[in-house]
Amino acid sequence: MSEGIGRTCALCEHFHFDSGVPDYSSWTPGSPMTLECRKGHWDADDCCVADDLRKALCYRCDDFTPYDLKALRRRIFPEEDER
Repeated sequence: MSEGIGRTCALCEHFHFDSGVPDYSSWTPGSPMTLECRKGHWDADDCCVADDLRKALCYRCDDFTPYDLKALRRRIFPEEDER
């Protein structure tokens, strides 16, 4: 993996994505999608076109903290730890 790809926002623990929930009816509204840096460097609402979002996601910052993918896998697949 190249150095640039290894430090992208999607692999950082401060990256936040929530797909939202569609409206069920006028009585049960949904919630909008959220895509942002929890450190406040950018959010999708600030990016009005795809190129702006692409640049934001590739932003190289000093707050980059690699996400612990092994810990995530253990939470999702706890039975694999038992083997």
